[in-house]
Amino acid sequence: MKLLYLLTLAVFINFSEIFCNDLYIIGKVTDSGQNPVPDALVSFLLNSKEFQAITASDGSYVLTISDNITNNLIGIELRPPYPNPFNNSVSFPIITRIKGDILFEIYDLAGRKVFDTLFSGISPGSYRINWNTQTLNKGFYIYAITFHKKTLSGRLIKIPGIPDNSINTGIEPFIFPVSDTVDKTDQNRMSVIATISKSGYHSTRMTDISISDDTILNFTLYPELSLPFKTMDDHIAVLEDNEYQKLILKGVNLGVSPPGYFPGEIAYAITPVMYERWINTMAESGFNSIRIYTLHPPVFYEKLAEYNLRHQDRPMYLFQGIWLDEIEDGSISREYDLNERINDFTFGIREVINCVHGNNSIPFRPGRAYGEYITDISPWIAGFIIGREVSPQEIDSTNQFHSEITSFTGARFSITDASASEVFVTRMLDETLNYELNYYSVSRPVSFSSWPTLDPLIHPTEIYTDEDKASIDITKILEMDGAFRLFASYHAYPYYPDFMSDEPGYRSYSDEDGPNSYLGYLTDLKNHYTNMPLVIAEYGVPSSWGSAHQSFSGMHHGGLSEIQQGESDVRIFKNIIQSGGCGGFMFSWMDEWFKPTWIVSYLEAFGMYDGKTLIPTRQLWHNLVSSEQNFGLIAFEQSIDLTWVNYVVESTGNIIKSIKGAHDNSFFYVEAETNDPVPEGDTMIIAFDTYLKDTGESVLPGGHSISNRSEFFLECVKGKDTVSLYVTEAYNMYGFTSRFDLADHDIQKFKSTITDGAPWVLSRWINNGFDSTVFNLGHLPAGNTPDFTPGERQSVLWSGNKLKIRIPWTLLQFYDPTQMTVNDGAVTYDMGRTYEIIGKTSDGIAVTVLYKNDITSSLTRYSWPSWLIVPETKERPKKSLEIISTEMQNIPGYAN
Repeated sequence: MKLLYLLTLAVFINFSEIFCNDLYIIGKVTDSGQNPVPDALVSFLLNSKEFQAITASDGSYVLTISDNITNNLIGIELRPPYPNPFNNSVSFPIITRIKGDILFEIYDLAGRKVFDTLFSGISPGSYRINWNTQTLNKGFYIYAITFHKKTLSGRLIKIPGIPDNSINTGIEPFIFPVSDTVDKTDQNRMSVIATISKSGYHSTRMTDISISDDTILNFTLYPELSLPFKTMDDHIAVLEDNEYQKLILKGVNLGVSPPGYFPGEIAYAITPVMYERWINTMAESGFNSIRIYTLHPPVFYEKLAEYNLRHQDRPMYLFQGIWLDEIEDGSISREYDLNERINDFTFGIREVINCVHGNNSIPFRPGRAYGEYITDISPWIAGFIIGREVSPQEIDSTNQFHSEITSFTGARFSITDASASEVFVTRMLDETLNYELNYYSVSRPVSFSSWPTLDPLIHPTEIYTDEDKASIDITKILEMDGAFRLFASYHAYPYYPDFMSDEPGYRSYSDEDGPNSYLGYLTDLKNHYTNMPLVIAEYGVPSSWGSAHQSFSGMHHGGLSEIQQGESDVRIFKNIIQSGGCGGFMFSWMDEWFKPTWIVSYLEAFGMYDGKTLIPTRQLWHNLVSSEQNFGLIAFEQSIDLTWVNYVVESTGNIIKSIKGAHDNSFFYVEAETNDPVPEGDTMIIAFDTYLKDTGESVLPGGHSISNRSEFFLECVKGKDTVSLYVTEAYNMYGFTSRFDLADHDIQKFKSTITDGAPWVLSRWINNGFDSTVFNLGHLPAGNTPDFTPGERQSVLWSGNKLKIRIPWTLLQFYDPTQMTVNDGAVTYDMGRTYEIIGKTSDGIAVTVLYKNDITSSLTRYSWPSWLIVPETKERPKKSLEIISTEMQNIPGYAN
């Protein structure tokens, strides 16, 4: 059943030459059951010319390509803008193949247009568009170049520095260097786009085929089915060989933001190569389904379809999300009314359905996906999950504004004795089903995205928050046509809300790994949804160094190694199946650096100001302490080697041979080398002066005075598997968060002060203000190897005469390492309800080493240039993925 991709390559042709003889493409078109499909249209698009053939009664075809075709694209071609980053001006090299108008636009990251101009009647040729930016603030911008309804977009970065050559805004002829116009790796092949179609079948479209001589290509067409997927008992089932097979959903969530990018840059953040590689790796790792939250660019659907056509024996199913816009201004009460979003949500539902059927063209729009949606991915869409995690305030407001709305009767779904919010959900689900059925004669399972905060269960222990005051219950919804297409979809994690761990009934549950209140919750939830499948559309734990919430089961919101992450994710998946769920979607495929976590909101900056312009920087470095940034199974690590800098030091003895420092996106590194090996049981203290030489604490434990007043010190005992990080009493952030303030403001100043002999305290934080749960952030793993192992959480390594240290930036309270900014106090403008952190530029990091009563102090400070560009990174599969892959491959994809 696999798509054949056999290329007979007898003769190669030069890129710049033309075909002197006709080429013949032959092959066969069959359906998914390998039956011949006669009278199918086979179309090959080669540059701007289309070549067609009709299949014979046995499904075979012969297609002739002739007419002197060259391998030049018709339309517009854009080379990377340069310089980028830039200062005064930037140029965009382009090639146009036909005459037309060029619209050139610039937007900021918020989607506001800051510049546009139209170049009319541009003749075919090579040009460069020049844009003068001297009056623009530094920061991030999005460019959009539109030519004949095709838009190319990307990221620009303006930085301060030495002024570059200032070029006036305009367009001018530009001759490309020869080396830029010939891709030697592809010069012998020509790319084609193949489309195979016939009435009653989904069209097959492949964009990654290339030819160079007579070629054999076989294709598969999938018949159009009215109900290709449906709910069946406790499962979602797929129709195969005229019989429904119950699926076990071994899924993963795919986000849109690799390092340096925000979700609003979805249009260009992920390259086609990345999409293709990730889909293949997901399948190889044992996953059989992907969930996405919103519409992705066309290339995602193209790559997924191409994977499925080549792997028909193990397809990757898609659960397509349809996003419900979030609240923009929380001060406006009507913003919380879900009914105010009905029109926009309806438009979004129809737009996405058209796109996944390969039937939509969306012009450029900042902040969202756009383009030509021509590929029909619908044969592999197992369900739609519409909406998002709706807040309790939205539920309450909608119900209060529309208390008279208690029922709804649509074309497919109806509901009675309901709240206005439940009516809203029913209405939107009905719209989803009805639109696809009316326009494409097909329907499939649907659900509305929910979470434990809105579950219909009662949780008596949840007494401090609003996590149990609102609910949506879709068991009230009736499918009027008797079909089976409704399922429950929940984001459910083992550590949140508190009732997940506190409910006595849940605590009575155990699995093979021990007590497990999460299993108790899942069982309770499934017992409510006895009449439909339950999908846990988000689950998982992060491999972050910090924990934002503790769990009764031990599966915490962080504070876990990658190995523990993998073990916990597998445990959760087994819990889902054990409780009667039909599977779920692990969160998530990749780490996303832009994400905030409430517990570090006073420890990391969103960005920096250039005058009155806020420039985001959080996405430019990896906060390993932040839970939300570390859920991924794929990590991104700096690919360039560390640049070590030797400190100039002075010592009271002759014990420390040298000290040197380095840094990357995630850590500050120190290496201390002794003249003699360090015996087991010896203690070495390394102090860090992160701010000013004349502020901080001057006395280390044991009464040792140091010249570099320090804010932190690390106590390392040779042979112990943990080390301890301490902070000065004044600089301690313990109990100080955006959700609660349990700090002692009499002694905690949240800035470095001048002290002599004041107490040092272990770095800790409180991650639950209601029961004052303490997480000892300062207890860090140590080991005895020469180098740090990828995926291990070790902060200190002993090896021979060397001690290697790496500390995540947040543990040294660098508020924004991209700008060398540290925390320097907190102010409030609302009587202590919220605080604003004051950031101040550090003058570098000085280091002091105390060992055997010898004090070695650095006379120099380690500093680094600021950055607005993520240094080059490389993907690394986490150790968690290895564990998960082993387990997932051993779990069948079908329930029967």
